[in-house]
Amino acid sequence: MDFRALFTRLLVGLLTVGAALPIGAMAQVVEPDSSRPAKGIGASAAIGLVFGAADVQRAGGSQLVGAVLDLGRFASARTRFHLEATFLRGGLHEFVMLEDQTYTGPVYDLTGTLGAVQLLRPAARRVQPYLSFGVSVHAMSSSFNSTILDRRYNTNNFGAHAGVGMRVRLGRSGHRAIALEVRRTTVRDMNRLSLTLGLFRLMRDLAVPLGS
Repeated sequence: MDFRALFTRLLVGLLTVGAALPIGAMAQVVEPDSSRPAKGIGASAAIGLVFGAADVQRAGGSQLVGAVLDLGRFASARTRFHLEATFLRGGLHEFVMLEDQTYTGPVYDLTGTLGAVQLLRPAARRVQPYLSFGVSVHAMSSSFNSTILDRRYNTNNFGAHAGVGMRVRLGRSGHRAIALEVRRTTVRDMNRLSLTLGLFRLMRDLAVPLGS
């Protein structure tokens, strides 16, 4: 399977969903109302791209890129659901004793995540610290021509994460934002600590005027 091509399709799909959202919701502040669903694609209030680096178990410094789609609020505008699709490339350098050989090369991890974000300040604030939690499915791949390594890195695993971040809204309207997040992800054979920078377009109940 070509994981990079699959990731590209997922990324294009998320961006297409974002582009299909009502243009009026992006151009002006829309107050939430009871007729709009609180959860799901129809309640999406943010779409973004993330870039970053990660310290991965056995694979050292790695790079990642991904897309995030907000799925609406739960109980209040500060508690959000979201979907993520990310692609990570790590560099492995490992001596396999049973094969008496050192292998060097890339390992890949295509990840789909269902997560939740808890904003620690009201949506009208410019600076919004937050906590993030989620569960994920990881499709890993490699091509070392090593029975031991390729068995380890050509598999699907479940994972979970917890993180802390800071989102800063830009401009007077507050429709644009950047976010910096530190995240710990636990997944078999590819535990990691990552740092990401996100670029977001905010809409609906996340795009209320600053200071209101």
